[in-house]
Amino acid sequence: MNPISRIIATTILAFSLLSCAQQPPKEKAAPTPMAMQVPVPVPDTVSEPEKPVDSGSPAPSPTAGSGKPMLLDFTRDHCMPCVIMAPWVAELRKQHVELVDINEINIDRPGNKELGLYFKVAKIPTQVYVDAGGVVVSRHVGLATKAKMETTLKKHGFLDKKKD
Repeated sequence: MNPISRIIATTILAFSLLSCAQQPPKEKAAPTPMAMQVPVPVPDTVSEPEKPVDSGSPAPSPTAGSGKPMLLDFTRDHCMPCVIMAPWVAELRKQHVELVDINEINIDRPGNKELGLYFKVAKIPTQVYVDAGGVVVSRHVGLATKAKMETTLKKHGFLDKKKD
């Protein structure tokens, strides 16, 4: 290394050390005092919540007494996948009106939130498939194409024509 390069390297090193040394040390944030923390109230009595429907349990029917299997499509007003799926659900409803009750349930509307809780709907969109006896046989969470919904309906025999 020639003398000029050595002087330049030493000068750069010296300036970098000086700039690091001149920075004030970072202060740690003061911990939150215990008095500022909000206590969570604990109820005196804990009531047992109603048990929601699980697979194999009879389900309350939005179309009571129809005797047909159902596809319950749980949606919300501002859910983009729900908006995408809406025409597919409407097409399925028109195509299979005699065989399956297909209901779009908007949980933002009064009374529908309880139905969503009953069917354990935690995320939107959710499709719940209920057989003619009122038993939940399948569910799908998230965007489902028309073909996917139709395949699930066929898989559980919902689209089989009744033999009289």
